[in-house]
Amino acid sequence: MRMVEEDRYCVDISHQLLATQALLRKINKSILHAHLEHCVAESLETHTDVQAKITEIMSLLDTLSR
Repeated sequence: MRMVEEDRYCVDISHQLLATQALLRKINKSILHAHLEHCVAESLETHTDVQAKITEIMSLLDTLSR
């Protein structure tokens, strides 16, 4: 927003937005890997809330595929 307010060159703003989106995708991927490796794996090992975890992941995949 600051770049827009400063009337920066549109292409520079677009490059910054693309870089920010890539960083957010990378962070999200890391968090999802950790969730699968820890939370979901624990649920499967303990047979606790397995269906809830599956539903949660399926919902997230639906969101990601939009």
